[in-house]
Amino acid sequence: MTLSLKDFYSEEISTFQKNGASSALKQLWARGNSLFQTMEFPTLKDEAWRNTNIRPLLGEAFARTAMKEISAEEIENTVASLPIQEEDYLLVTVNGIFHPEISRVPVIAGSCFGGLRRALQSEESKRIEALLDSSPQPKHIFTALNEAFVDDGIVISLSEGVALPHTLHVLCLSAGGEEPQAIHERLLVDVGRDASAVLAIHHVTLDDRAPIFKTFVEDYRFNNNASLTRLESIRDSSSLYRIGHLSVEQKEGTRLDSFSLALDGAKLTRNEIEVSLVESDCISNLYGLALNRERNLLDNDLLIHHHAPDCESRMRYKQMLQDSSRGVFTGKIHVDQTAQKTNSEQLSANILLSPQARMDAKPQLEIYADDVRCTHGVTVGRPDPQLFFYLRSRGIDAPLATKLLSFAFVEDIISAIPVCSLREWFSEEFWKRIQLAV
Repeated sequence: MTLSLKDFYSEEISTFQKNGASSALKQLWARGNSLFQTMEFPTLKDEAWRNTNIRPLLGEAFARTAMKEISAEEIENTVASLPIQEEDYLLVTVNGIFHPEISRVPVIAGSCFGGLRRALQSEESKRIEALLDSSPQPKHIFTALNEAFVDDGIVISLSEGVALPHTLHVLCLSAGGEEPQAIHERLLVDVGRDASAVLAIHHVTLDDRAPIFKTFVEDYRFNNNASLTRLESIRDSSSLYRIGHLSVEQKEGTRLDSFSLALDGAKLTRNEIEVSLVESDCISNLYGLALNRERNLLDNDLLIHHHAPDCESRMRYKQMLQDSSRGVFTGKIHVDQTAQKTNSEQLSANILLSPQARMDAKPQLEIYADDVRCTHGVTVGRPDPQLFFYLRSRGIDAPLATKLLSFAFVEDIISAIPVCSLREWFSEEFWKRIQLAV
């Protein structure tokens, strides 16, 4: 008898969870499995997924991937293609498993960097266990799968007052095989009081002979007056399905600047971000940029929840859509009655570079306070014809004019990146892709 997809994953979970692990990890597995059993796969009838057709993802049974060997040459070539300086730190995972032998791990007293399994066996184990215990409960079946299957991942825990002098890069390599495979990866970040860092996460797919299903769950905690710049570069393949979920909790006086930049998209990508500003004087800025091609689908689902007064937030997401690609943006700012003096902005700007491309955008404001400044806006359309005419009148041919307008469209996001080497690299990479795409 053929197993249903849910029965297939249930058997996979049962087999996987027979492996040895710490009590904290086993508790996480148990919670994930319990929730998975009570949940169903979403459909287009579910409001949160009504513009995201996941039927292709549900058409395959993805077995958990085995340990994958990647040659030193492949690693070196990948690192060389990224904006990683000699003095920078580097943490590398292959299919969700941390590899210390090819990493450059910071050594800072009282702080913890490296694999989740190792961290749970270190002197910092109690702190890491407490973070795992308080991690947000999965809200849908895919993040429940991540909890039930997570074998390792990355832990970054900055102790009080630590300011990392160099960028910390996390390189997440995905490598499949001959059969469809699943990768479930986790990143846990705890930024101590008065601590600060620049974190650059790079997703790279190396082997896409068969479809890959990847879940990537991030959990960030900010203690008082902490600050973090988070940059995410995505170089996926068109045979990959990605479900990403980022949860952020910010306490008093903290700041997050997050940049999600999709250079090469997956066949299906859903990026979920939930930010909770739980104490006053927080700043949270979410920026996103993508060049969507072929028949790929990119869905950004964002929520910033203002619980406390005197906080600022910003969402600014842009997509360029070519061929028959599809984009979805759902952005929500929720302002509690206690969150007076909130200052929030939201913008989804999108350019259609093909008649077959499609964009669905739904900005939302839910406000229960009366002393706030909150704005939102959406634009969807072709490149500005007046600007196009101006460039043509100056002797610039039509293809180059379209490329220049496309690059000008993304430049304000890229120029907001505070680290010069990263800003220049993203600028060059987007220009290369615009040259090929437009």
